[in-house]
Amino acid sequence: MRTILILLFMLFSAPVLFAAPKVATLVLLEKSVQVIREGRMMQIRSQETALYNDDQIETGPDGKAKIAFENGDLAYLGPNSTLDIRTKVTPSVTKITLKLSGKLRAMVNHRVGRSFRIRTVNAVVGVKGTDFVTESTGKQTRVGTLKGLVSLASNKTGGTVDVPAGKQGSVSISGEIMPLTEIAGDILEGVEIAGKQLNLNESAGQRIRP
Repeated sequence: MRTILILLFMLFSAPVLFAAPKVATLVLLEKSVQVIREGRMMQIRSQETALYNDDQIETGPDGKAKIAFENGDLAYLGPNSTLDIRTKVTPSVTKITLKLSGKLRAMVNHRVGRSFRIRTVNAVVGVKGTDFVTESTGKQTRVGTLKGLVSLASNKTGGTVDVPAGKQGSVSISGEIMPLTEIAGDILEGVEIAGKQLNLNESAGQRIRP
């Protein structure tokens, strides 16, 4: 009996044998980036850091980070931004859901069984395979599509609009979907790829390289 009790104690006291799977890798582009995991703040100093489900990434005024997901999708988080990561992976489906405050550029490859969404305080951005920038200021959500097609939906009204390449759409603080316009230069500021600032030439699908 004593032997059984000891074995049970060892079984339930042992560390978890299978660690949670990594869902992405954070690549530090500029300083002032931190990860909050299970309520603990981790200041990022190494060039690459593993990310897991429910991690939150925060960037300061001069902070920038690249997030490389295990399925090949990429995201670039701009300064003064917060991003919560949630993924669900099964043998047939990969779902990535990001909760954003601030600015993010994503490069997503469309494949069967993949889902990539960004949620803000007042909108949901659905991706069909594209290159785009999302900005959430708390008052409105803006999406500028550089390549491909993005679906922008209002949380309040349920209305949706497709945003094609070279255009930007927005959801106002009241939940109204505003008419599409040409991409404004300020939505491209603060998001980096390969150490270079984005510019309006990229809205035509030129010079886009991960």
